[in-house]
Amino acid sequence: MKTYLLAMSSLTLATKAQRILQGASIPAAVVKTPASLSPRGCSNSVKVSAVVFKRSKNLLERNGIRYLKLFASDDGLRYKEVYNGGNLL
Repeated sequence: MKTYLLAMSSLTLATKAQRILQGASIPAAVVKTPASLSPRGCSNSVKVSAVVFKRSKNLLERNGIRYLKLFASDDGLRYKEVYNGGNLL
């Protein structure tokens, strides 16, 4: 199943995003961003399925929550960057 990781600037922001999404009945989990994707070291992301991604993105934007980077995976194991601070890749 295709999944997305929305890399956040802090654990606090990732947790807030998760609460907002779950409050709208959108399954979301806070996860550590894989080290290979986070050159600065420690980072946290919110993980959502492709089925709810657009809804999640729109809801977070309406609540003033911005993610730094976006990663996509077809298998949940190997992620590739698809967004970086305003630039779709």
